[in-house]
Amino acid sequence: MRSRHYHYTSPLNEQGTKIEKLVVERPVDKLIIKLTIIGINGPYLHINSISYIPIHTYVFLDFVSKEYKITSIEAGSIFDHFKYYKLSPHREYKASFIVQDTQDIFHREHHSLNMKLLLILLYLMVPGLVYGIRLIIPELGAIEGSTTVSAWTNRSIHQFLGVKFGQTTSGTRRFMPPEPTGPWQGVYDATTEGVECPHLRNLPMIINTPPNVDAEDCLLLNLYTPIILDKNTKVLPVMVFFHGGGFYEGSARLYPPNYLLEHDVVLVVVQYRLGPLGFMSLDTDGISGNVGLMDQVIGLKWVHKYIRNFGGDNTRVTIFGQSAGGCSVSLHLISPMVDSNLFQQAIIMSGSSHANWAFDTNPTVYAKSLYSVLRNTTVKASNPEMEDVFKNVSIIEFMKAVYRQSKMYPEIRGGRVVFQKAGLIKYLTESPENMINKGNYRTVPMMAGVVKNDGAFFTAVLYNKMEIKNLLRDDYFMRNNLTHSLFESAGIRDTTNILIDTFNNIYFKELFDMEEKITFADVAPGITDILGNMLFKLPTMKQAKINARYENRTYFYTLDYRGEHTRFGHGADTTKYTFDGGVHHSNDLLYLFPYHYTSPLNEQDTKIAKLVVGLWTSFAINGKPTSSLLNVEWPILKKSRNGPYLHINSIPYISQDFINEEYKITSRATTPSTIPEERVHRLIVKEQNPTVMSSGNQDTYPERS
Repeated sequence: MRSRHYHYTSPLNEQGTKIEKLVVERPVDKLIIKLTIIGINGPYLHINSISYIPIHTYVFLDFVSKEYKITSIEAGSIFDHFKYYKLSPHREYKASFIVQDTQDIFHREHHSLNMKLLLILLYLMVPGLVYGIRLIIPELGAIEGSTTVSAWTNRSIHQFLGVKFGQTTSGTRRFMPPEPTGPWQGVYDATTEGVECPHLRNLPMIINTPPNVDAEDCLLLNLYTPIILDKNTKVLPVMVFFHGGGFYEGSARLYPPNYLLEHDVVLVVVQYRLGPLGFMSLDTDGISGNVGLMDQVIGLKWVHKYIRNFGGDNTRVTIFGQSAGGCSVSLHLISPMVDSNLFQQAIIMSGSSHANWAFDTNPTVYAKSLYSVLRNTTVKASNPEMEDVFKNVSIIEFMKAVYRQSKMYPEIRGGRVVFQKAGLIKYLTESPENMINKGNYRTVPMMAGVVKNDGAFFTAVLYNKMEIKNLLRDDYFMRNNLTHSLFESAGIRDTTNILIDTFNNIYFKELFDMEEKITFADVAPGITDILGNMLFKLPTMKQAKINARYENRTYFYTLDYRGEHTRFGHGADTTKYTFDGGVHHSNDLLYLFPYHYTSPLNEQDTKIAKLVVGLWTSFAINGKPTSSLLNVEWPILKKSRNGPYLHINSIPYISQDFINEEYKITSRATTPSTIPEERVHRLIVKEQNPTVMSSGNQDTYPERS
């Protein structure tokens, strides 16, 4: 419980009523305003309204009380039609009191109450208030936000939710590059969450959307700041987060600020179009693909233009993301659409543009498949015909077709990044490897890393597929087809079987040498390692190594800590699985953002969260990840090396060779491979990206001019 006395001036009224002190007490979950009152006529107490005057923030609170001595009331608990407002315990206020005569304010139990209405005028000497904070944003208009508090010290956080940064993407704008928002009329209400961009998990919500709500008006961001800018306020570094979800699900509301804003940063979480609405391509100007990534770019442009109004420094912006969000960050380093002044640093978490899963190299196949499902026809249609249908069908019917297509033709996947052949704006036209080989790579100070068992996410996906086909105990499949199936799932072609034989030797040799029948439970640890390496770990390390060639402030980590909670299953029942999710893909987010599926962190988990938050925010603030809870110095990644790198755990430590030390972290096989693991890494890179040159003991790229 925090208590703060606020300065005030207090004139007496004609009857001698006087405010002795004004105390604001602020627990985490409620606000209590207490008045100590001395006088003949004790006023009745309730909170009525707050209004604002431009330039300076004034707050008018009507307090009316039926007690004759000390009174207290929880704000908003008497009249639910009154909006309640919160005072910040971290700001100093001056209050003057004005007394007015008021007759018959209301009747209660047939009593007509004559009283004095005490009108309290609070003038904010340090702006920052309250529930209902209002700002004037040049070129946009007035915006009203709210407040929350940080998780560990109850620090006040001003939040602006569902802030529109782009025009609606419905109607003629569907599949088109985003258009920036213009000025809004009246006061923009940023006190509640906006709509999520349509995706399959929120299909029931889309179906039940009221007719007056545009389900595709979703280019929104959530903005959180510990300060509101005035002429004496120092602006803070900005962290812009892009959520994961495979480019097909996710939203801003899942990433609240209560951990990160224990530190002096401004946080922005940007929504973008997902799945086919954000990435489908017909290779036409009308449906060219990658508009979800373009959404992120205009979100960054909005931040660059307006963030100073919220106390943020647009010259110190760190973009960060996890999984598909990390891949997005990686792509923003090479896209010609992204201006160099939009961000200055990057944090990449378990995702990279060097992972095959991120791309759809033949996107029109998915578009045509979706059209056939939508129209329930096998008759071929021209591109203009398909485009017309896709743009004019209702969002409900479109998303229902997306769902049916995912069930009918699961092998035809869409909703991924494409190499654009058309489009009024082109975000990406060729592979990241080609872009880098041509010298089109922007180096910035970077943190990059993974979690210990990143591959467990796809191990569960594979389990589900094999369960449907009754293969979980099929010994022949495990011995002869499993590894090929893994490579196919990862989008890797191994026409020579060199990789398959190599990986079988590394991960499954002991199992395959046994005469006993092999089940999924036996191979699951190896699957987790193989998929984790191919899909997350090696691509993320490759990203860091490329950056380290040109930027010495490159840091790499692996999160090894296993806490009480996990994102394995993302809230669903995981008891059917015959393997352990371990330190699961996206478990790092548990220590950056409060997770709605779990109870509060325990003491040890909180310590890890404070460590992770300290590292991430210190990097955003000064370009070097540090923390008072870190017992070692985190060294930079050496050029053309796989280390050194940091293990984030209860007792952090440094290792030197990520590839050789982490490649079988889950399976921990004891049988040595006949092929060095670094060679395995090279084989994967060559299969995934044949344009990348290999020479000696390092990946070779042309020097930048």
